[in-house]
Amino acid sequence: MGPIKFDVANGPTKEELMAAFKCGCEKAHLEFTVVEYYTAPSGQPGDSFVELPMSDVKIIGFSCGDRSFMQVYLRGNCKAEICCLGSEGNPQTYGFEMYYNTKTQKGTITFTKWS
Repeated sequence: MGPIKFDVANGPTKEELMAAFKCGCEKAHLEFTVVEYYTAPSGQPGDSFVELPMSDVKIIGFSCGDRSFMQVYLRGNCKAEICCLGSEGNPQTYGFEMYYNTKTQKGTITFTKWS
């Protein structure tokens, strides 16, 4: 399986991320809303989507694209039910890399199969 990319529609604020990283990545409990697919055109008023079910999210690394802590790059693993990979109803473990903008609280996440 090659990497699969999804949109991140919502997540923690800059302050929440900084507080989580101060206590250590492995203890950080952060929630992100990942879009599995859109049910209406993205960016349209009233756009809607189906959220990708994720659990056991573990951040194992991060870096910042700038000193303002606005552009954040996260690495980790999680359990997810990705329909297009046939794992609906059967969570599988995936590695991920995420670009996240703390100002817009949006970004992208790329999953790879965890071995």
